[in-house]
Amino acid sequence: MGMDKNTGSTPAANNNQRNAIIIVVVLVVIVGVFLLLNRPSTPEEVVEGTNVADRDAGDNQAGDDTFASEGITLGEFVAGSGLDRDSCVINETGSFDREDSIYVGLLNSQIPANTPVFVRLYANGQAVEDTEEVSSPEDFQGCLWFEFSASTGAEVLESGDYEAEIFVNTRPADTVSFSVN
Repeated sequence: MGMDKNTGSTPAANNNQRNAIIIVVVLVVIVGVFLLLNRPSTPEEVVEGTNVADRDAGDNQAGDDTFASEGITLGEFVAGSGLDRDSCVINETGSFDREDSIYVGLLNSQIPANTPVFVRLYANGQAVEDTEEVSSPEDFQGCLWFEFSASTGAEVLESGDYEAEIFVNTRPADTVSFSVN
């Protein structure tokens, strides 16, 4: 009568199985907490170590259906030396002097309310600056622009090749390349 005839197992075997399961669960929780605590929480933390060559330029470009399914219509993403009275980037160019203000922006776009948008600037293939994330409390239609200049980031206006990448709803949407002389 000391052993259950139906299971053929002893209390020691059941304890070993239970202990093994507990150990596996504890390890999974520890790894999950570690990954959660070490993930980047701001775009600036994501910039470190990002390289233009590491990105798949074909994913989520401005005309991609994934944006359309969210009610987002993105116009051409351009770089230029000024803004018109409707806040659209004008004087499009691919070359700037170091003292120039550089405007990058989307032309004629429709973006739903509360959709986050920001631009990441790459210099010679390395991410160097993220603009502040912006969104509108109401649906937006028109031009959306960002500025890079000596007053907003002198460290990024050294001579070289640049690429600005716009992120819409946390995903890369389009890029524009230019050089600073």
